[in-house]
Amino acid sequence: MLRNGRPRRFRLNQDTLDCLATVQLSKETRQTLASCCNELCLDETEFEKLLTSIVPKLGKQQHKEVFDAAAIAPYWSQTDWPVIKILVCDDAPHYNKLTRSMMLCWVHEGRPYKKQQPFVPLHRTLLDAFLKRFWDYYHELLDYKENPSHAERFRLEAAFDDLFSTQTGYGLLDKQIV
Repeated sequence: MLRNGRPRRFRLNQDTLDCLATVQLSKETRQTLASCCNELCLDETEFEKLLTSIVPKLGKQQHKEVFDAAAIAPYWSQTDWPVIKILVCDDAPHYNKLTRSMMLCWVHEGRPYKKQQPFVPLHRTLLDAFLKRFWDYYHELLDYKENPSHAERFRLEAAFDDLFSTQTGYGLLDKQIV
């Protein structure tokens, strides 16, 4: 998918290391990978040989993570096929790292709020009030989609900023909002 049907290419460079930032790797492995960075694009066999030679004791999951990151790096820098800058999707892990920016669709963005189970009645009231505003705003977006206007666009942008800068005093909710 990343190469539009062309054979996969692999690159061990700074983009690869950036993609691996949240992966659990030893300091030694990170240093070894960093010391082998270059801009060469390798085919799958060549990259497998390189990886096996420089970090031969890499665990199965870590090997997969490095392999995936090295496949994503050439995608990020390609110029002959459009690179997706922002992906709006669900929270499925197989989308992680494909783009530098990822956003959840509205329904998936709303799930963490619905999962909150406050025990304090005031917190329940604050959560319910926020969820009402959240879903009311979503319906306004749907209306805008059907009938867009310049003025409504700016109003919705301001309303978005207002909604997601809300401070309720309920710490768990406030942390999720931001």
